[in-house]
Parts: sequence; C-alpha cells; structure tokens
Amino acid sequence: MKKILFAASESVPFIKTGGLADVVGSLPKYFDKEKYDVRVMLPKYMCMKDEWKEKLQYHTHFYMDLNWRTQYVGVLEYVHDGVTFYFIDNNQNKLLFSYTYELLFSLYQIIYKKIW
Repeated sequence: MKKILFAASESVPFIKTGGLADVVGSLPKYFDKEKYDVRVMLPKYMCMKDEWKEKLQYHTHFYMDLNWRTQYVGVLEYVHDGVTFYFIDNNQNKLLFSYTYELLFSLYQIIYKKIW
C-alpha cells in the first residue's frame, strides 16, 4: 500500500480561504483505499469553527527545537469522509503563522515520521 500525505494550509470543511481548500478537501477521498493510504495534515487554526475543534481527538505530542527555542507540537486527529486529517497545534497558535514555508515543510516532515 502506498502512502500519500497532503500537507496543506487549508481544507474544506475545516478552514477555507481559496480554491486550495476545495481541492484538499475533496481529492483525497477519491483515491482507491485498497491501494493508497491517504491522509491530510493541516495547521490547527484558532479561527476554526468550534463545531470542528470539538471533534478533534488527541493523537500525540512532542517537543522539537525550532530556531532558538524548544516548541511544543501537538497532533490532533479527525476522520472525515473516510480520510484521516491531522491538525498541528503548538498551544500558542503562533508557530504556524510566523515561519517561512521552508521551516513549515521541515516541521511537516518531522511530524510525518512521528505519526505514520
């Protein structure tokens, strides 16, 4: 079975600002589940509706060195339409807003190795 991880900044129905959310929210569920294990990783934004935040389940947490400090990284999980979504949290909700895409990519790689 091949593993596919969509690491994105938005996905319907959780958070939407543009067309990317439509693609990330719909494409993963159309993969053949017998051949592909498809999951989605998103930031856990403060502005997500409470109806979604309340459904998130704790998966794991860890601490990582990022730039000059050690940061908490929480991983929450929710299965929607047969697809597992991971939501990345840092208790301050600032981590994912204040770094470059290169640092976010590094963070996603580390998290991927720890949860899958």
